[in-house]
Amino acid sequence: MDSVPTYLAHFAVRAYYDVRQLGTRSRGLYSTRTRQIGLLVAGAFLLLLWVDPRLYHSLKPKDVLRFVPIPAPSPQLLAQLDNLNATLSEHYRSHGRSLPEQVFSYQALTGAQQARYKLLSSGTDGLYLFTTLIRQVQDQIPDLLAALTVVIEALGPHRVAFSFLEGPSDDLTPSVFNDVLQPLLLSLGVPSQRIRIITDSPAIDFQNVNRIQALADLRNEALQPLWQDPALRENVKAVIFFNDVYLKAEHALEMLYMHQVNGAGMTAAWDWYKREPAYFYDVWVGRTVSVHVLSVRPRLHADMRASVHLL
Repeated sequence: MDSVPTYLAHFAVRAYYDVRQLGTRSRGLYSTRTRQIGLLVAGAFLLLLWVDPRLYHSLKPKDVLRFVPIPAPSPQLLAQLDNLNATLSEHYRSHGRSLPEQVFSYQALTGAQQARYKLLSSGTDGLYLFTTLIRQVQDQIPDLLAALTVVIEALGPHRVAFSFLEGPSDDLTPSVFNDVLQPLLLSLGVPSQRIRIITDSPAIDFQNVNRIQALADLRNEALQPLWQDPALRENVKAVIFFNDVYLKAEHALEMLYMHQVNGAGMTAAWDWYKREPAYFYDVWVGRTVSVHVLSVRPRLHADMRASVHLL
């Protein structure tokens, strides 16, 4: 199959000879402004295909992001995000590191998103428990903490709880969780009894243990507030379990929204591997989801009214 440059060359040569063979009167049709503009547009489009081959297939999200309006955060949220960024910058600087650049250029919600997710904060009862097993995420921390700030503003500080199990890490993850994340959650109004952050967990030798069982035990440890506090368990509407991803507030909020409107027992994001070609990565989890959930704790469905969300 001819390459794009070869095709363009053949196209140009053929067009040149076709025009040369036309009579004077016919060539006059191509001298009008409309025809000239049409030829210029066609040439520009072919050149664009040559420069960006992705257009042969389909537009990717990043190709159209520039057409999506960037939401303007409220003055209160803007002040919180600016303060968070300054605190993180100082923390990284004091440890001889540079603050990683955020993957997501903004974290605020659009007006349409605020209206959409208002359903999640309606009423006066119900908590959302955010929990994770995480390590070595100092590069993702700016996005993670900004996302949590927006989530708390959207759901309300008295509607959220947090249980983080970290480690082992040899980067700034544990110090940021202890010195920045916990004070941040308190400053945003989250009650202290709903914040559980454990850092520097010991390493596990996965070569000498059953990997799935070990991970299930770790997830049980992260979910300890549910097992130990019956009052919390009775009030939790959903558990949002995420891992070392670059998180944006709308990712978690959309999962909660889709869960609530669909009445699902469990909602999980698709884990995509690579972009071109992209494919669903955790196929084994998708095929054995019931076994996977039950392996977390045998009494999960019997005693827990909350639903589980995986990010």
